[in-house]
Amino acid sequence: MTEARLQGSVSLEVIKKYTLNNSMVNLIFSTHGPKPRDVSGGAVRELEIMKRISKDQNVILWVISSKTVCSRFQKNGIKAHYKIDPHFIKSEKFLVAQIIDSVLRSIYVCVAPIHIRNENIVIHSPSDFLWDTFPAFIKKLWNKEIKWFASVYHVIPHPSKRLGGFNLSNLLSFIAQRMSLLLVARWSDMIQTETNFVRDELVRRYRISPEKIIVCQSGINPKVIDNFSWSKGKIYDACFLARLHKSKGISDLIEAWKYVCKYNKDAKIAIAGGGPIEKINEVKNKIKNLDLENNVFYLGFLSEEKKYKLLRTSKLYVLPSYE
Repeated sequence: MTEARLQGSVSLEVIKKYTLNNSMVNLIFSTHGPKPRDVSGGAVRELEIMKRISKDQNVILWVISSKTVCSRFQKNGIKAHYKIDPHFIKSEKFLVAQIIDSVLRSIYVCVAPIHIRNENIVIHSPSDFLWDTFPAFIKKLWNKEIKWFASVYHVIPHPSKRLGGFNLSNLLSFIAQRMSLLLVARWSDMIQTETNFVRDELVRRYRISPEKIIVCQSGINPKVIDNFSWSKGKIYDACFLARLHKSKGISDLIEAWKYVCKYNKDAKIAIAGGGPIEKINEVKNKIKNLDLENNVFYLGFLSEEKKYKLLRTSKLYVLPSYE
């Protein structure tokens, strides 16, 4: 895996292609979602991208986000101009309240002026959530010279085809993303994704020119792995490492492991990843109900170092994702 592709690293030359010239570039990283209970894979990927971009002497990085995101960037040594957008509803208990707060924060960012004199401005929306894409769209609408660099990692299927069926949650998710992707398709200058499948879906569904879609796969940094120490040998026959969500196929995986254990009663699999407490309890209860407590081990949310250790001490990585 080359350095250019490590953890989805994006070439600055690609970004500069969409600026007025190859002189100094002001890159605005703008995200306004609810406070996460843990760090998602997409957030880790974006963090790694910004680490590399911030080291370029021709890029001035601006981070407009919550105190949580700004603190995470600062702790990882990312040099930038930080602007913390205020919380209007300070509730971390109820998801609905957090979503409303995210909407209000994104509206606030839409009207807040960007005090940047340099003409070369690239605004980066790191997700396809409306609270990230809408502010970028408004800034682009007000100033046509701004270049919009969007990231899209996932295309939500129609509610009738999604796991869980045609329910309110799936319907709202589908509608919100459809609105978001229509804005991205019409107004963005460059779209970054990590799979050819998503690229093809964007081209087919939204008639986006493939020329403005960059496929940049994620990877594992071997230089970082070499600095870690761990016990040699394989501890687990397989491991699952992802957010605990039904679309990831986590329930199917546990049920499938029951069949694996019929052929090998000592087969062991580790499940790692964060998620809502309800989903965590569901996973734990499923393991117990299927009598797999000696075969399936839930490790919870892991740090980057522990993720690498888990992968090195497992024979197989399994991700039975539906999407």
